[in-house]
Amino acid sequence: MRASWEEVEREAKKDLCSKGRRLLIALATGSSTVSSSRSAMEDRRRQRLVREAYVMAKNLVGPIPPEIGNCKSLTTIDLSLNFFSGVIPFSFGNLIDLQELMLSNNNLSGSIPPVLSNCTNLIQLQLDRNTLSG
Repeated sequence: MRASWEEVEREAKKDLCSKGRRLLIALATGSSTVSSSRSAMEDRRRQRLVREAYVMAKNLVGPIPPEIGNCKSLTTIDLSLNFFSGVIPFSFGNLIDLQELMLSNNNLSGSIPPVLSNCTNLIQLQLDRNTLSG
């Protein structure tokens, strides 16, 4: 069954950085919600620790949420082997600590955003098997 970001997003908080982190946590754990039984302080502490997001092969569809670009502590993002469509969010240029960005095997299109050059620590970029240009 394919899940959309919108389904996961319904349960996420409105704060942009928190929202992106909560989405990644929910997706990485295979949950469509983040437990409401934890205190807000525990959630914030766990979200600050998110440095790597491995969310591959989850059959996710739709655009990649630009809020992920507000999670500046991320060093690795692997969203490969899904069904994401649209463009790579320009907000990914905010991820100055990013070392690995793996988006291969999706349905992404458009130009590779020039703002990715802001990610000066980037050592691995996988964009194959999409219809990207640039």
